[in-house]
Amino acid sequence: MNGTTQTKPDDVEERLKAIWTDVLQRSDVGIHDNFFAIGGHSLKALELEVRIGVEFDLEISLENIFQNLTISELAEYIRRSQDDARSFIKPAPDRPYYPVSWTQKKMFFAYFDGLDNAVIDLRRVPQEIEPYELERAFSYIIKRHKLLRTTVGIKDDAVVQFVHDEAVADSFRLHDWEAPEEQALQEEFIRQCVVEISQPYTLDQLPLFRVGLVRLPQEGSLLILHFHHIIFDATSLQLVYHELACISQGRLLPQLHLQYVDYCVWQNELEKSEAHREKKAFWLDLFGDELPVLNLPLDRPRSHGLISTYGHKNFFLSEQTAKAIQTAAKQYQVTPGIFLTAIYGLLLANYCGQTDITIGMLSSRRYSGLENSIGVFIRTVPIRFQAAAEQAFPDYLQQVKHSLIRSLEHQEYDIDELEETICRQHGVSRTEHPLYRVSLNIHTEMESVTESIIGGEQDTLQSGNAQDIACGVYFLDSGAICLNMEYNMELFEPATIQRMGEHFSVLLEAVLVQPERKLGAYSLLTEAERQQILHFFNKETADLPAEQTLQAIFEQRAEQYADKLAVSCAEHALTYRELNQKANQLARALVDRGVGPGVTAGVMLERSVDMMVALLAVWKAGGAYVPISPDDPPERVTFLLADSQAKVVLVDRDARDSSPQAKSLYLNVKEPAIYSRDDANLAPRSGPADLAYIMYTSGSTGQPKGVMIEHRSVLNRIAWMHKQFPITADDCTLQKTPFTFDVSVWELFGWYFHGARVCFLAPGMERDPEAILATIARERITLLHFVPSMLSSFLSYVEPRMEQEAARLVSLRFLFASGEALLPSTVNSFNRMIHARNGARLINLYGPTETTVEVSWFDCSEDYGEKPARTTIPIGKPIDNIRLYVVDQTDSLQPIGVAGELLISGIGVGRGYVNQPAITAQKFVDDPWSPGSKMYRSGDFVRWMPDGNIEYLGRMDEQVKIRGVRIELGEIENALLELPEVEAAAAAIKTSEADEKLLCLYYVPRDKVEPDELKRYLGKRLPRFLVPDAIMAVKEIPLTASGKANRKLLPTPAVAVDFRADELPVSELEKKLAAICQKVLHIEQLGVRTNLFSVGANSLKIILIAAQIRREMNMDIPVSDVYTKPTIAEIAAYLQAEALSAAAGDDHDLVLINKGSAEAPPLFLIHDISGSIDAYFELVHHLGDRFTCYGIPAERSDGERSREITIEALATSYLEKIKKVQGEGPYNMAGWSLGGLLAFEITRQLEADGDEVEMLVLIDSSPPLLHQHLQHPDPAVVASFRQQMAQMVTAAEWIARLEQETTLYGLYKQVAQYMEHHHLTYEALEAVLPKEMMQAIPAYAYGERTDFYRYVHLFLDLQHAYVHYQPPRKVFAQAHLVRAQKSAIAEDKWNGFFYRPVSRHEVAGDHYSIFKEPAVREMASIFAAIAPERG
Repeated sequence: MNGTTQTKPDDVEERLKAIWTDVLQRSDVGIHDNFFAIGGHSLKALELEVRIGVEFDLEISLENIFQNLTISELAEYIRRSQDDARSFIKPAPDRPYYPVSWTQKKMFFAYFDGLDNAVIDLRRVPQEIEPYELERAFSYIIKRHKLLRTTVGIKDDAVVQFVHDEAVADSFRLHDWEAPEEQALQEEFIRQCVVEISQPYTLDQLPLFRVGLVRLPQEGSLLILHFHHIIFDATSLQLVYHELACISQGRLLPQLHLQYVDYCVWQNELEKSEAHREKKAFWLDLFGDELPVLNLPLDRPRSHGLISTYGHKNFFLSEQTAKAIQTAAKQYQVTPGIFLTAIYGLLLANYCGQTDITIGMLSSRRYSGLENSIGVFIRTVPIRFQAAAEQAFPDYLQQVKHSLIRSLEHQEYDIDELEETICRQHGVSRTEHPLYRVSLNIHTEMESVTESIIGGEQDTLQSGNAQDIACGVYFLDSGAICLNMEYNMELFEPATIQRMGEHFSVLLEAVLVQPERKLGAYSLLTEAERQQILHFFNKETADLPAEQTLQAIFEQRAEQYADKLAVSCAEHALTYRELNQKANQLARALVDRGVGPGVTAGVMLERSVDMMVALLAVWKAGGAYVPISPDDPPERVTFLLADSQAKVVLVDRDARDSSPQAKSLYLNVKEPAIYSRDDANLAPRSGPADLAYIMYTSGSTGQPKGVMIEHRSVLNRIAWMHKQFPITADDCTLQKTPFTFDVSVWELFGWYFHGARVCFLAPGMERDPEAILATIARERITLLHFVPSMLSSFLSYVEPRMEQEAARLVSLRFLFASGEALLPSTVNSFNRMIHARNGARLINLYGPTETTVEVSWFDCSEDYGEKPARTTIPIGKPIDNIRLYVVDQTDSLQPIGVAGELLISGIGVGRGYVNQPAITAQKFVDDPWSPGSKMYRSGDFVRWMPDGNIEYLGRMDEQVKIRGVRIELGEIENALLELPEVEAAAAAIKTSEADEKLLCLYYVPRDKVEPDELKRYLGKRLPRFLVPDAIMAVKEIPLTASGKANRKLLPTPAVAVDFRADELPVSELEKKLAAICQKVLHIEQLGVRTNLFSVGANSLKIILIAAQIRREMNMDIPVSDVYTKPTIAEIAAYLQAEALSAAAGDDHDLVLINKGSAEAPPLFLIHDISGSIDAYFELVHHLGDRFTCYGIPAERSDGERSREITIEALATSYLEKIKKVQGEGPYNMAGWSLGGLLAFEITRQLEADGDEVEMLVLIDSSPPLLHQHLQHPDPAVVASFRQQMAQMVTAAEWIARLEQETTLYGLYKQVAQYMEHHHLTYEALEAVLPKEMMQAIPAYAYGERTDFYRYVHLFLDLQHAYVHYQPPRKVFAQAHLVRAQKSAIAEDKWNGFFYRPVSRHEVAGDHYSIFKEPAVREMASIFAAIAPERG
């Protein structure tokens, strides 16, 4: 501060000086003093903006202030500016009630969602406080501030606040306690006081705050202030304490110019102004393009729960660091808060691997006249900015400042309304929190606070806060700064937040030392982490077998295990000697054709013994093999042969091309003359550094890329495998992966290192679980590989009859999975079904083709049963002689937990791409951490985990994996764009209703061209795995702001059925089944081998198919069998083999879920409030054959949408159906949620008829009368809800209908009918319907509007029936309540409805997760324990 005094200041400067003096609270302000240099910061600038606007009656922005940082500059700006009308806050006239602010309205609705927005503050005071004096002081403060005598409620269909008369202040009473003298007892006493004062508030009743005084003997007093957030914020708390101090010291209280209600009235009127419309336009423009959702790497998946548990971590910056921040902020003319915001944004950019950053900034703007008014002025304002690696920090800092200023200038807008609008525009749910997931609160910069108000690390908070992390920055009175991170404990481990805080400190120090660097040059890495990553996570090199080739090792084993079986396929088999001899003979023929070191030979063979001979022969000749699928289109084959310069192509049939050139190129391995040659080993013709194979992967330019891999790379991969998973002469590998994919390499060559054998699965059988099972059992397979999606399908096939299938899987030792992300559910199923029975281990492998098959591994079975099931499956740790690095955009090492690209170094890295030096140079680069080595840029987005494993997060480019195959979307797009009829194209991966990944292609036609034509064209140009599942014409390809295809906005198309002529239904049975499936699935044709799930089947439609089979064909087939036999051919075979002899004799209209043993009694399972029986399927699987299980789904009428149903009527209807299956008792029945109530009423009716229920299971079911109060809801609540609904309904006719409804049920029904009538999607309905209702609707219903609204109406009708159900008498049956551990349901509430006490059983989980692993297994064991004995 210069303290300069200017002469003859004019009127503008004089008035400005008065404002600055008041705002900055200092008298020595000069007209050339810099605002920041004399104590200004962003909050003071906000106040300055308002005061100047009012004083000079003109529009001035924060940006104007930040560009004119002295009184002199500001005065000049004001002189140049023309007068502009400006509305400002004025006292509102007295009225019976006032509107609420946007923040209050949000809190009011949260209150009705059950969220407690109460806040407590405890302060120790060294002196004793007289209770009477404190009571009088608060009475005076209550009279001063209208908000302290305000309640909130509904009036005229609006949320309003009522200000009560000052007289209520006289009735204010203090909570007064005297603590015991013993120190040991005081802490518990205070805790009890806090509990007593912390009772929930009722918003329409005074008071909405409480004051407690605990007198501590000889230690002064403890003041407790507890308030509902709807009337208080943090600044209000400070105001109350300041006024208390003034009263106790006899000083004048600060003048009150305005009350909070004046602000609310002004805000309400602002909504009608042009300024408000401008603000709306600003926000919609800011979030108009692709939403910048921060994808922080989480430790656990999101649950989207309404209430979460939050923990705290505190990080302290020293006084020296705080001063350095002040200095840097002044240097760049920003506030310390903006400087720290920029650092925090850069930290998030590093953690997320994103450049587009949005943070919620907490603002508590108080306009002129409201400085001393109590109120809730806080709001979270989103700020959006870019953090690009090439940007210099000073430029980035100014961008953050500009973004913050612009957002704060437009903050007087309802952000909740904005979020709803954005969600509707982008078709996302509000549970996605699209505006921000992380917030930052700078607590009154430069105005120090004490550490006592900061959350402690032992404190946890149950909150409806929707954020992942809420970060608070506190400037302490010690001069230091505290970074308080409040984090969602359901998403993050404490250790993760600890590292994040440490990385913030590292980043801050780096910027303070070198503030002019580019953003990409700053590293979060600590030296300790650097050492850990380079030398601990990446182990030292391991010894390789002596310098050898793969064929040389085989020749040694052929001598050692000469007469041992080596390879088999169907009826063909060879010993080690025979295989070696045939390979030698074929190798000599290849040598004659010119094959040698560096020369390639194409191999175009089906999986067979001949393939094994051919591959070894190419190596013995010294060459490298190029695998080519016999199914590849001719154009692709031509390209591969030309690109690889193959000298010869090995085939097992006549060449497709009869030209002389083709005859000289193709060699038929079936030619008898080949095997009359010398069968002795050839002299070595290649070395470890020579090529072993060239494998082609998808290419973004439209042509595939050939990856060159050397012998030593393959040798290292297989040697590691034998070391990690000892493979002996007793082992057998199943070779089922197409040899055009790199996973086949270890299947083909990993078996012979120690005398094991390999069995080839018959061609085309790799997707047939029955063929795989039969082969495993027959050949005693010990090592097996699956792509994760296929493994999941295989386990689903096996699970229903696992007891029987266990014997066929007994030989299995290791199951390897790679090719795509391995899901925790798949791992848990494998461990439970297979590992727990025979000890077989599931190993997750990862690796690109460019780095020789796999480079990392993770044992998924290692800690099964000892630790909780994992929620993420890592890709693991590096194998021998491989180094893994996670790097940022500048190739600097990323620390633990921070996402980045995976670079792979070591002996496994290939030579590069054939004939593509530019791409090779781009993807294969020097390793700076291991001089002389090359590393490969994987393009995979990963992060280190604390235990040294790596977690896969996704792809960084447009390359994706589907069904285990890595593809470049650009290759498909470019192939299509070669057609003149196509103007634009974009490919994308979409998820079907059946939760299957679909490869979809979208095109903008230039001339008329049908999708079927394009599919045929692509089938000739691309390999089968690149031909899209669905092709769809669109008017335009949606683009992002940067001009790229916005694949997220492309629709999910309906999948056309693709079948060959020989797959058409032939038999009468197949034709009948096809007709049923086509009718249910709404498709015109269906092949007998087409998977029903790939053409739209889901759990509901599978049930309908089973029901139609029973109805039309008089045959019973369990739903579980349709699930595991999801093709016409499989269903027909089942019916012929098992069901024809047991045709359904009764027309019972129930869903047969599973057939039990011959003596198994029926078990009737009644639908929940969704009307669905899906939840029981997993339970039924675990019950095995103990019961024959029938599901009773709800009756759903298409026409009668508004009929009122009753529990009694439903029970009577269901009982009629039950009796068609079982004419007399004793009966067994169970129901989940509402199904338990229905089971209870069915039992009551059976007993009234003199029948008996032997087993009655209530699964987490609420008892009757629990919500009886909703029969006659509070009219004010109905009115409030009507007003909310009226905002959704625009047509006058529908608004009139709402006015006629007097119940919540009627209002819900009207809104649902309105939204259905106007074809609105579930995202719109989600904004108004209860969360539990949306959660109850089956996922498959969301894809079809008709289905969705049918379930909406059903839910409302069933809920209405439950609320009005009053059982007339008790029940005699013994009931069993299976209660979720996280449920609030208690058996004593049920006991009043039974003559015998209800038996209670508890299962881990919540209301929904009890039907998932592992809880569902526990529930099945409860059923087994209570099941009635059968004689």
